Amino acid sequence: MQPTMKIKNIIPFYCLMTLIAACGSNKSTKISSSDLIEASEQYGYDTVTVSAKDTVCSQDVDQVLRHYPEFYHATKRAKKSYEAWLQQEKSMGMKTLPEVMDVSIILDKTLHGKITVTGDSAWQVLPAIDSIYLQLIANVPDDAKDIDVKKSNIGRTRKAWQRYTEQLQRLAGTVPEECQDRYRTIMGTQTKKYLTQLQQTKNNTKYQ
Repeated sequence: MQPTMKIKNIIPFYCLMTLIAACGSNKSTKISSSDLIEASEQYGYDTVTVSAKDTVCSQDVDQVLRHYPEFYHATKRAKKSYEAWLQQEKSMGMKTLPEVMDVSIILDKTLHGKITVTGDSAWQVLPAIDSIYLQLIANVPDDAKDIDVKKSNIGRTRKAWQRYTEQLQRLAGTVPEECQDRYRTIMGTQTKKYLTQLQQTKNNTKYQ
């Protein structure tokens, strides 16, 4: 009877590890919260206790976050930084869609989306985005109305963006290891989208 009992114990664990491994290896696998939560329990992680009103992202994402304390707290810091950057972005008065870089969207896609994992660097377009911010400042004409205010708003937005992307890079190290390739892929996709938006904004901005 003992060999049979060992097999019964091994099979569920093997199935779990197979599902988790698929998170990083299967290029189009959709992840479930239960797989990630069960994996955290195998490692014996503590669960973060929160009130019903303490929402970081979405219910599905938060359910996973609370089972990975470092991931949870890093996400909270990134979310706070995102909201600060979002406020600054809107203060520029330009037609951008910064919501594409919302950490909630990024993590929802990372943890639950069905995506194709690529080898692209998640951060390769950051220098190009920074360059456009600097160009936006330089492009404000000397005779523009409230020139100092406009330049200051763009400068503060650039700094807020840098602080946010620093938090996103720190967050990368806390994402469950099995999903880090997915996170980098999503980050690469979303930052490229934002780069395109910012470039279009620069090209279409008219000052008074």
